[in-house]
Amino acid sequence: MTSPAFPLPRSRSWLRLMMIMIVGLTLLLGSTAVARADDSDDDSIDRMAVDATLQPDGSLDVVLDFDFNFGDDSGHGPYLTVPERMEIPDDSEHWRSLPVSEITASSDTAPALIETERERGAVLIRIGDEDVELEGVHRYRVGYTIAGVLNPDAPGSGLDELSWNAIGTGWEIPLREVTVTTRTPVDLAGHACWIGEDYDQPCAFSPGPDDRSATYGPIAELEPGDGMQVVAAMPAGSFPGVQPILTERYTFGRVVGLNPVSAGLAALVAAAGAAIAVALRRREADLTFTDLTPGQRPQDPGTASTTPYRKGPIAVQFTPPNDVRPAELDVLASKQTRQTAVSATLVDLAARGHLLIEQVGTESKQDSAGWLLRATDKQPAGLRGYERVLLDSLFADGPTVDLSTAGGLQKPSERTLAKLFDEVASSGWFRSDPRRSRAVWGLSATGLIVLGVALFLALGFTLGIGLVGVAVLALGVVVAVLASGVPGRSATGTALNVQAAGFRTYLRTAEADQIRFEEGVDIFSRYLPYAMIWGLTDRWTRVFAELAQRDDVDLVVPAWYVGASPWIFDPDGAASFAASLDGFSTAATSAMTAPSSGSGGGSGFSGGGGVGGGGGGGW
Repeated sequence: MTSPAFPLPRSRSWLRLMMIMIVGLTLLLGSTAVARADDSDDDSIDRMAVDATLQPDGSLDVVLDFDFNFGDDSGHGPYLTVPERMEIPDDSEHWRSLPVSEITASSDTAPALIETERERGAVLIRIGDEDVELEGVHRYRVGYTIAGVLNPDAPGSGLDELSWNAIGTGWEIPLREVTVTTRTPVDLAGHACWIGEDYDQPCAFSPGPDDRSATYGPIAELEPGDGMQVVAAMPAGSFPGVQPILTERYTFGRVVGLNPVSAGLAALVAAAGAAIAVALRRREADLTFTDLTPGQRPQDPGTASTTPYRKGPIAVQFTPPNDVRPAELDVLASKQTRQTAVSATLVDLAARGHLLIEQVGTESKQDSAGWLLRATDKQPAGLRGYERVLLDSLFADGPTVDLSTAGGLQKPSERTLAKLFDEVASSGWFRSDPRRSRAVWGLSATGLIVLGVALFLALGFTLGIGLVGVAVLALGVVVAVLASGVPGRSATGTALNVQAAGFRTYLRTAEADQIRFEEGVDIFSRYLPYAMIWGLTDRWTRVFAELAQRDDVDLVVPAWYVGASPWIFDPDGAASFAASLDGFSTAATSAMTAPSSGSGGGSGFSGGGGVGGGGGGGW
């Protein structure tokens, strides 16, 4: 007896939700790995016959018999994508699993080697031989088994249903003459067939020669993105003990554990850790001398009392701190070394007569100008250790250095910065050794971040309280941020840093009539290196260009610089000189720096309607 054919209600909640599962999965996970070796725009499947046999254990044996047309271009073969997991509506803790196994492929006219890849809940089946190019039409038979496809006692109908996307919406090529045949171990109680991008267009079906089979279609053509869903319903209880296969789904909310227990533990960890971090940070706070205005130092700093420094207004200073070099102030302020310190030190040494800086190029082409450094005969008396290292390293091979030589300053710069940091660290300007403090705080931050990630994974995937790990990780980030401020400056270091800030204000705001001169002293060159470390070169130069226009000022022209402009203190010359110094700093930094490189990439796939789906194309 033939079972009556009736369209199962498309609007009932279970079927409708099952239709959008794959689309929801796609939106959540993004694209997956369906990689094409070449364009498949001309490929097509001229005939697709799907034969699906439902087994008593709820698995489905699938055989695809199709004719693959390579069109005008050659290719290696077809590929298929089959979903192995799906979202379940109203259940954020589980996946609906559809494991694919026993994959086979054959062809009488083409290579049928199989290569599979599993990623992001789907299996990619690539068929063919990458060393063989094919043309024309070739027939393939592909088989596989999908477990867990049956929906027992389906909501809405109360029947045991095979609601399956025989053709998913992920196909990239058109499919023609499509038919699907289902075979079941028990008599059928109903059928349905839907096609289209949203599986919302009914299609024809016909009962088979017995009550346990049916054929859906034929469909003349399915365009790329169109799918085909078939429904074969059987009486409830026909598959005793068969249930959908569910696997754990670790969502962010589930792993983190947004509940009072995890929140309380996380808050306790964060509060305790933050209290410890703040207490340690206070031990690294800047100090200042008690009862003295910030920036002032007592006659005997070693015995004077100190107190934590609080930021406030800073008085303008008309001179830099006594006997403190620009590079040293840069390290004192930033607590690290920068390439700018080397450029400023070169200009500072030149201004003090230890070398000449010569621009080789035209005034109109500052960016392309070359730079030569020439040693002088001046004795190195009074030089700091790092200044000696710079000069000795720079002129080790001769009295002239060409900055256009790639990497010519790299080793001298590294040695200079290392020596500079050593001398500043041992000067007593910091409360502790900067290297040791940075190392301790940096390792602590790294350890907390690693521990936080480990706790997130361990507690989140076992107890569902990963929020504790998040709190530890966040604490690590806080410690990393605080590490940038360690070590604290000693009271002497704070006084020098405040004086430097006041002098920086002077260089940034002073007008031409406010410049204080000393007879026979090249104030411009003396303070220029300080302007360089604070990014004020252009302004400092223009102030002196304005002074040069006055008859009552006799400026000392720098003898350490040989450039394209004969007179640097006229308006045009000042702009040219400032640009030249910028070019010199750029050239020096380039000569101190080694090159670097990098790369990146990615791939994807999609699916459709009820249980199963996927897609395919040619490669």
